[in-house]
Amino acid sequence: MISRRALVASTAVLAAGCSMSRLPFPVPGLAKKAELTWVSQSNQLGLNLPWGVSGEELLHRALVALEEDTENPYGPAQGGYNITLRHLVPTDDGQTKDEFAAQIRELKADLVTVSLGEAVALGERGVLLPLEQFSNLDGGEIHRAYFPSLLEQFSDQGALYALPVDAGPLMLYYDSDYFELEQVPPVDSSWDWNDLVENAVKLTRRRDDGTLLRWGLAPHLFGIWWALWQNEAEVVDSDTLRCRLQEPAATQALQFFSDLIHSHRVTPPLHREIWDLIRGSVGSPPVGIPPAMVYSVPPLGPQSRHYHLAELPRGKTQSVPVNPSIGIAIAAQTESAETAYLALKGLVDIMQQFAIVPAGREAAANLGEIRSDLHPEEIGAIQRSLEAGRGLPWHTLAAMHAMDTAVGDLVRGDDVATVVNHACSLAREYQQTGGQTRE
Repeated sequence: MISRRALVASTAVLAAGCSMSRLPFPVPGLAKKAELTWVSQSNQLGLNLPWGVSGEELLHRALVALEEDTENPYGPAQGGYNITLRHLVPTDDGQTKDEFAAQIRELKADLVTVSLGEAVALGERGVLLPLEQFSNLDGGEIHRAYFPSLLEQFSDQGALYALPVDAGPLMLYYDSDYFELEQVPPVDSSWDWNDLVENAVKLTRRRDDGTLLRWGLAPHLFGIWWALWQNEAEVVDSDTLRCRLQEPAATQALQFFSDLIHSHRVTPPLHREIWDLIRGSVGSPPVGIPPAMVYSVPPLGPQSRHYHLAELPRGKTQSVPVNPSIGIAIAAQTESAETAYLALKGLVDIMQQFAIVPAGREAAANLGEIRSDLHPEEIGAIQRSLEAGRGLPWHTLAAMHAMDTAVGDLVRGDDVATVVNHACSLAREYQQTGGQTRE
């Protein structure tokens, strides 16, 4: 792993946006390097970035850092390649997977930055290479080097189409100053659902006339997968796509979330508007006062400076929704497949040190060196959350739409039986069409 100093790219190189290792003329005695093209869309560079850093800037920094690390066996100096980075600017009306595939081919890309849905969709179209074919180069290391919950989200039917760069475990953000003011102990790994409810009640504040001053908890910014999974329940069967929300474990989890809103009255009755409330831009309480506790993926946003991180309170088991924002893949059209794989490994490894939460096991184990801004207990909470991670079923429309429908109906105040009937009816519609998304 390279030093932090090596991660800082020079202003001149960033401005030029070019390869440091490329020579302006051939040198006798030197083997010709493979020329690789790396294509990224500007609108997909999530990376769970630090605020104020653009995705394009980060990729340039990573590329320069890799080129400067001349001892890296996967870097340009040792791997025998140069990389040209090409950014694609999206059109106003968006871009389909077929249009993106056409651009990849037109630019003769060797490496491609992809989001979750893009990796599988492009892989099925034959645009990306399955990475298992390179196992002879590293002895199958890739499946040991990354958390399974992240790899599976870039996979389909056993084929892995990209390596994850970052990770987004669902975490509990809590306002430590407000906790101290209200004499509530900090969140730690001992918290369970009972502790969550008890303290959310303490932290929810209203005036004598009932007017809300501050919500205690907002746990549904990314759905309530956590409630179902921690109660050992499922939305749909992973093989048959049959709805499973009617099972007792699922209805108990749905009721738990409903009670947070309508019985305990600690959670705002908002669905898609919940993020606006957390940002303090809409609704009650007054602007600028987000809930005392928020379930979110790092980074929460500029307001996160007022919060500390903790792992999710435990239900019957500890299961943490986690997803990467981007991965890097190899284009099927490349004429330098093995060299492209070396470059892929080098880029993904170096980019671990730029992400808020890295996807690799080694980088996560050394998170304290990468994220000096985090407290030791926060480092431990992130590491345990990654180990307990479970990937969201982004490719399964039956599950995703059933979840979204269930959350909306529960927020509105429908009883659990009605919610289940509605969500399962929708899941059956998608089941009849295969329940998958390919676009």
